[in-house]
Amino acid sequence: MNEIIISIKPNFVDKILCGEKTVELRTRRANIQPGTKMWIYSTLPRGEICAFASVEYVYTDTPESIWAQYSEEIAITEKEFWEYVGDRDAVSVIKMSQVDSVKSGVTLKKIKDKIGSFNPPQFFMRLTNNSPIRSLLQYAV
Repeated sequence: MNEIIISIKPNFVDKILCGEKTVELRTRRANIQPGTKMWIYSTLPRGEICAFASVEYVYTDTPESIWAQYSEEIAITEKEFWEYVGDRDAVSVIKMSQVDSVKSGVTLKKIKDKIGSFNPPQFFMRLTNNSPIRSLLQYAV
């Protein structure tokens, strides 16, 4: 199974967990396969992997098209959208399904204590089968 860790700001993680936000907006193309398990790292001040979801699909298009199709699912205002995407020609949305929180948040401190060096991804990071963090996460659900 493909797995990734993606960093998301805490206020957006809350919106994902309550179902208000069902797509994650990215300003770069996201080459993620449908069915990928997406571990959600809530950035500081939380600093923990606190949720996971399944990637239903990734869609890339012009900002205008993305806003027209997904404005209700992105959970930001139009002003915030345009400030975020700037003058980019294309942006991506990651459609999430089967969202759930982990039993016990896997904090940045816990990750570093168990596996040593770890820096949360700026965009996302793929987990390999033998990744120490992957084995740590299997006990979080």
